[in-house]
Amino acid sequence: MPNLMEVHGLEKSYTRGTVQIPALQGISLSIAPGDFIAILGASGSGKSSLLNVLGCLDRPTKGTYLFKGTDVESLSNNQLAHIRNKYVGFIFQGFNLLPRATALENVELPLLYNAGAISGKRRQEISLAGLKNVGLEGREYHLPTQLSGGEQQRVAIARALINEPEIILADEPTGNLDSKTSLEIMEIFQRLNREKGITIVLVTHEADIAAFCQRRVYFRDGQIMKDERITL
Repeated sequence: MPNLMEVHGLEKSYTRGTVQIPALQGISLSIAPGDFIAILGASGSGKSSLLNVLGCLDRPTKGTYLFKGTDVESLSNNQLAHIRNKYVGFIFQGFNLLPRATALENVELPLLYNAGAISGKRRQEISLAGLKNVGLEGREYHLPTQLSGGEQQRVAIARALINEPEIILADEPTGNLDSKTSLEIMEIFQRLNREKGITIVLVTHEADIAAFCQRRVYFRDGQIMKDERITL
C-alpha cells in the first residue's frame, strides 16, 4: 500500500534577524496508512517543525515532501488548504477553541467550509454525534470556560475528526492535562487508530504517552536518531 506521507532530505530553517536557525536537517521519513507514531525529543529538537510541514502549515526550506504521492511544492495555497480540511485533523496542546462558542459550535466549525453542501441541521447532527463519540454527551452547549482541560481536549478531538480525516497530527495533546486525563485521551487515540484505521502522528516528550504508539521516532537537534517499531 502506498505511503500517505514521505519526506526525503527535508530541511527547514528559520530566520532570526540575520541568523539562519536550522530546525530540521536532512530528515527522511515514510508514514504508511494506519501508522500510530510518537515523535519524541527535547524541546527545540524539531518535532513541531516536522508536524507543521506534514500538515501543510509550513513549507520546507529544502528537500521533498510527498503527500499521497504528490509533491506539495507544486501545490497552490488553495490546494494545500484543501488537504488540511479534507485529509488532516489537527490537535494542539492549547486546545485552540473559540472562547465564546459552545462545544457544539466549536466542533461544527470545519463543516462551515462545506456550507454549500451541508445544511445547518445536518452539521448539528454530525457534530452532536462527534461529541458523543468522545464522551461529551450532555456537554454540547457548554462554553470552553465551563469545561475541564480534558473535556476541552475532547472537543478539540471531535473537531479534528468532523471531516473524517485519514490522518491526525497531534502536537503535545496531553501537555496541559493531568496523568489520569492524559491516559483517557490516549485511549481515545488508540481506539481511533485500531477501530477506524486513522493514521496518527503525535508529538510528545513523555515516555508513558509514547508507550501507546506502535512506532517511535526519536529526534535530536533537528535529526532523526532512531526509528523503531513496537509490538503492543
